[in-house]
Amino acid sequence: LCNVATGDVTLSESYERELSDETTKPLYHKVQSIDKILINEIRNGLQLKYGEKYIRSMFQDYTDHIVKIALDLEVFENDDIHKHDLSVNEWRINEWKKTDSYLYTLEI
Repeated sequence: LCNVATGDVTLSESYERELSDETTKPLYHKVQSIDKILINEIRNGLQLKYGEKYIRSMFQDYTDHIVKIALDLEVFENDDIHKHDLSVNEWRINEWKKTDSYLYTLEI
């Protein structure tokens, strides 16, 4: 659950327990840092009275970017940007790879 006004994210107790694992915690903090940038951009769009289509497209672009990184389809300006984006999203990508959704994506 995300409070768009503050950018704070509320997690379920079970998800919070999973993320408090010492191995997962630093990886999740990386994800949080990049997610906060997205939420701030969305908040700015809301303040500027951008419409729902714009806000939805920001989430879609962000998700597409992560999926393309996971599938090694994303094009980067240079190797440093690729390494950075991959390292920031590594945990998220590895968790997605454990799901049926990932297997279905590979079949398409």
